[in-house]
Amino acid sequence: MMTARAYQTGMAFPSLTPGKLRLYSVRFCPFAQRVLLMLTAKNIDHEAININLNKRPEWSTKVLPARTVPVLHQDSMVISGSMAIAEYLEEVYPSPRLLPSDPYRKALDRSFLDLSLPALDPVLKFYFKKGVNADSDWSAFLAKASIFEKELGIRKRPYFFRREAWIRRLCQLANIFNGSRSVDFF
Repeated sequence: MMTARAYQTGMAFPSLTPGKLRLYSVRFCPFAQRVLLMLTAKNIDHEAININLNKRPEWSTKVLPARTVPVLHQDSMVISGSMAIAEYLEEVYPSPRLLPSDPYRKALDRSFLDLSLPALDPVLKFYFKKGVNADSDWSAFLAKASIFEKELGIRKRPYFFRREAWIRRLCQLANIFNGSRSVDFF
């Protein structure tokens, strides 16, 4: 369950429930959304704590080792980074399976994510309106989008995703959701 509240400077640290997973997040962060999508797909009981990274609460340095989100916390365990968290959740909560069980397929998917997610950066830039130039951002996205077509050729299938829910789909869904939300507003 995610709270809409964003903790900021001067706000007290929310008490921990022993044994419960806690995700430190930012509401519209696609990296944190990937983890939230995975937690939801696996029906894992958790709580999500939003942090205002512009007005960080004093306690945030203790719970965000790299000063970034997402961070998964449970008792004395702390894991940073969406892919590290996703892989941990897949091992500890194996059902339903969201990552391929074959090590080679898993490595291929991870490699593809590393290459393809930056292709969606122009969409995020547009969404967050950082130096927005719709024409050049769209051109930048199209220039990088060929990676998706190339991957279809490598995998020799007409569709990018199978029927199963793979982590690739969850990872990219967060970026696409953020991008489509901004498009709907214009």
